[in-house]
Amino acid sequence: MKRLVLPRACCWIVVLALGARQAWRTRFSMNPDGISYLDIGDAYWRHDWHNAVNAYWSPLYSWILGFFVNLMKPSTYWEYPLVHGVNFLIFVGALVCFEFFLETVIHAYAQGSASSKLSTGELPEFFWRILGYTLFLNTSLALNGLHLASPDLCVAGFVYLVAALLIKIRIGTAARGAHILLGFILALSSLAKAAMFPLSVVFFLAAFLCGGMTIASMKRTAVACISFLLIASPFVLSLSTKEGRFTFSSVGSVAYEVFVDGVDQFVPRSTRLAHPVNKLLDSPLTYEFSEPIAGTYPLWYDSSFWHEGIRPYFSVTGEKHIIIYGLAVYLYVFLNCLGVALVTLVVLLLVAPSNNEDHKRFPSLWPITIPPVAALVLYLIVYTEPRYVAPFCCVLLVLAFSRVRTSPSRLRQFLLAFVLFVNGLSAFYFVWKADLQFAKAGDEEPIYSSVAESLSRLGVQRGDKMAVIGPEPFGQGGAFVARLGRNRIVAETSGIDLSWMGEHETCNQYSRSVKGMGVKTVLIHGEPPKSSHLKVTRLSSGYYAVEFDGGRKGDLE
Repeated sequence: MKRLVLPRACCWIVVLALGARQAWRTRFSMNPDGISYLDIGDAYWRHDWHNAVNAYWSPLYSWILGFFVNLMKPSTYWEYPLVHGVNFLIFVGALVCFEFFLETVIHAYAQGSASSKLSTGELPEFFWRILGYTLFLNTSLALNGLHLASPDLCVAGFVYLVAALLIKIRIGTAARGAHILLGFILALSSLAKAAMFPLSVVFFLAAFLCGGMTIASMKRTAVACISFLLIASPFVLSLSTKEGRFTFSSVGSVAYEVFVDGVDQFVPRSTRLAHPVNKLLDSPLTYEFSEPIAGTYPLWYDSSFWHEGIRPYFSVTGEKHIIIYGLAVYLYVFLNCLGVALVTLVVLLLVAPSNNEDHKRFPSLWPITIPPVAALVLYLIVYTEPRYVAPFCCVLLVLAFSRVRTSPSRLRQFLLAFVLFVNGLSAFYFVWKADLQFAKAGDEEPIYSSVAESLSRLGVQRGDKMAVIGPEPFGQGGAFVARLGRNRIVAETSGIDLSWMGEHETCNQYSRSVKGMGVKTVLIHGEPPKSSHLKVTRLSSGYYAVEFDGGRKGDLE
């Protein structure tokens, strides 16, 4: 195939520009997962191994964030923008990995055409480039996005690299050491997201199948497994030692409990709990969790600790509901964001000249489709979101297009140009739509840093304990602000009904309870009633504080 240097460079510029735009527009946004990743990154940086090794959150993304945060030491204003800057760097890395995958597919496609001496023509490189980059845009910016502090783009890059290596093994162009590299990349992916640990077994099976199912292929796959264990085992051993049992993660069991069995994510209720969350007050319903878990918001810093003692159980009703939900997610992914590419594939297969003998002369890439399909099934029966499955869907579609042949007729060339134009437009539309959705009201304003700075001016210091009142203590109702001030939330009163603040005795009881825990301030997200018996200080739009200061400020009237 003829190299297209200039169009390729233009595509890269467009993709990077759209990624940078999304990262910048959402630079002040944050998500609950990101708070935990940031906290764990700090724990690793200060060598607090007990709090750093975590059974719920995989470590790789925390290592990356911890490195940049502690290297750059951003101010309160710049910390969340720095996280999105790191996300953009990961996005660039994922694009490089996808480029390697796309190059490998194009090479395999051309090699298949040459070896089978196809009477029909190849899909031209410009088609592969435009199609590939539109799929990458849809899966990376529309289905995934740079607005979240999550390791999903890291996983995407690793998936593309592994898929490319499997293709090289399949067509016989893999360099010496490819299996060692395969194991190394899969180990990194399992350190980025726990779901990749069991999926690595499926990838190794695919590597064996791609190698021809011979003794030699088995030996090379064993080398890949050894490479995987050498990289992944130190963390697994550390975690297993801490937990007192062999484990690589508890996120799967907790997710099953929450999404299939219906257990509350933050405050689980069961007589079998080893560490139940302590109820501080019945009215208003207030929980405290000052010990022994660290982090800005301990209930989300290590969910496995608070869920310990509960065992997930198979529920027909729960499975039915979660599978129906998962199928709805897949319909959204394939019929919405990736719908145009799917229609393009069907159209090209229908109009392409049929030559089954040609396809039989070159080994198909079907073994590479096994891991992505396994990933879709795994997420389907537990819980899925579009960002979890985005790279696997992308790999499946690209591999499906590798079975398409066309002819050099002018009509078919016009058809290729038309479908590429439609795919390009759809990618811009879905990325633009995602930008509007991700950049919610306020995300382009430094609301959380403004509130944190206001608390600092009131005398709230780093390390002070905080109680929160509001509908989302784990997010914008508390943790997003507390993280920037390096405060620790130890009690929460969740809900939007703040009418209890108008009751003198209730406020008196609440005040005594949280002050007895050493709480220095209460952050309120919502509008307190004018008749409140707690003296509140307005911090910013929608945020108020009650500061306990020896009776001078914030006490009862």
